[in-house]
Amino acid sequence: MADPLLEIRQLRISFGDAIALQGLDLTVQPGESVGIVGESGSGKSVACLAIPGLLPKTARRSGQIAFRSVAGQPSRDLLTLPERELRQLRGDRLGFIFQEPMSSLNPVFSCGFQLLEAIQQHLPLSKVEAQQRAIALLQEVQLIREPSQAAALFARYPHQLSGGQRQRLMIAIALAANPDLLLADEPTTALDATVQASVLKLLRNLQRQRQMAMIFVSHDLGVISEVADRVVVLYRGQVVEQGLVADVLHRPQHPYTQGLVACRPQINPRSCYLPTVADFLEGHTEPRSLPARSITEEPLLQIKDLSITYRGRGTVFTAVQNLSLFLTAGATLGLVGESGCGKSSLARCLVGLVPPSHGEIWLDRQRLNPRLNRDRQRLRQSIQMVFQDPAAALDPRWTVGAAILEPLRIAKRLSDRAANQRLLEHWLQRVDLPIDIGDRYPHEFSGGQRQRICIARALVRQPRLLICDESVSALDVSVQAQILNLLKQLQAELGLTYLFISHDLAVVRYMSDRIVVMNQGQLEEDSPTEQLFQNPQSNYTRRLIAAIPGEVAA
Repeated sequence: MADPLLEIRQLRISFGDAIALQGLDLTVQPGESVGIVGESGSGKSVACLAIPGLLPKTARRSGQIAFRSVAGQPSRDLLTLPERELRQLRGDRLGFIFQEPMSSLNPVFSCGFQLLEAIQQHLPLSKVEAQQRAIALLQEVQLIREPSQAAALFARYPHQLSGGQRQRLMIAIALAANPDLLLADEPTTALDATVQASVLKLLRNLQRQRQMAMIFVSHDLGVISEVADRVVVLYRGQVVEQGLVADVLHRPQHPYTQGLVACRPQINPRSCYLPTVADFLEGHTEPRSLPARSITEEPLLQIKDLSITYRGRGTVFTAVQNLSLFLTAGATLGLVGESGCGKSSLARCLVGLVPPSHGEIWLDRQRLNPRLNRDRQRLRQSIQMVFQDPAAALDPRWTVGAAILEPLRIAKRLSDRAANQRLLEHWLQRVDLPIDIGDRYPHEFSGGQRQRICIARALVRQPRLLICDESVSALDVSVQAQILNLLKQLQAELGLTYLFISHDLAVVRYMSDRIVVMNQGQLEEDSPTEQLFQNPQSNYTRRLIAAIPGEVAA
């Protein structure tokens, strides 16, 4: 076996009293793809950021990160390398891609400027040669097909690109100087299924064509199975299992790895609760049946020929066009489609945040006009929403108690202090949170706990329909399983109807009785869940299903 390109020995990183990594050992061979997987807080991103020296100065580090940047040359310890030399390695021999490209790209500089800057900073090329190199990179990452298309892309700014285009631009920047090692930290988490699939395929192809090593960090085992040769499983800063992807993900040995594999919705029956990592760590692995639900044939909500149009200065954009669908009381309707298909616009319209430009909304067979304050208030009483990012949905200046009770204050339904406290405790208990956290603030909680707080806030007005708009996409797989279990339990106990919106078809399949597929603002397909997956009628739906990352369980 060749000398390793990267060898990490007994790496220990701490922030004050908190230990993020405890004695990490990891080797990466030239041309090899290694996946690092684990829950939020497991230390995987810390390990990735430690390699190029991007940890904050408050981090205390020990151990060794030996990197051989040129074949035949001795390895150098990146932990002891002077900052000037480390800065030269970044982007030169070490490329990196982060999770959110909008936070990595400068919004005030054009795409062409940022790509050319990365090229000229590390390669001794003239302006013309740098432009030729940039055009070749844009073609390689499939942002353009012909060189003649480059000028238009050079002139655009990051906000004018889609999420997938921005991530492809970040890949081009990372590859500008032909790095030996590419570090990818959750690069596809925020992307919808088809875009994620195309980016994963692109990264894997580029890695093989260039014979470039890659470290790919993710909490999604399906994604890891698509791109990695070997996988390392981190739990609380320690490696609990590592080996070939087929061995670790198909025949996991450690209870933690078994839990990560088992909690994925796509390998579990819809009639059972999802197992969690905690279940496996505690030895509770028997499947638990979901409680029975009461589903009627009566439509709770009907939408007829609904259109939603946004008008700007001299522009008109139709987000939803002549859409008709219905939601059966007590059931879950899944709503899927690529980013920009109109899913969130529809959700915002149903809760009165966006007015429809045309069409009808019927609630309990009574037509409502969202433009009228009376009808808008009735919609908000009957329909509530749980948003994608709980940190952004909660005001950091408000206590948890104030946030949960705010809908009642707006509706002028608050009572005396003691009654309000009892109500708060009731809903905290309903979402499996301690009842004494009302005086604490959102930043004091984990992502999963914040989402539970948002669910309690949505339920406090006792709505009949709950819209979940990408409500678990920002959570890692084990926390996602906990929230999905909670939603299933609350639906059975409270008789809730769900409109479940997600770009993750595996999650939608687990949650939904029926699925509606949207494409460019229009209805593409409407079928019972299993019928849609087993016999999709449109090519678009087939493409969405094909984009689901491969199963990892035997």
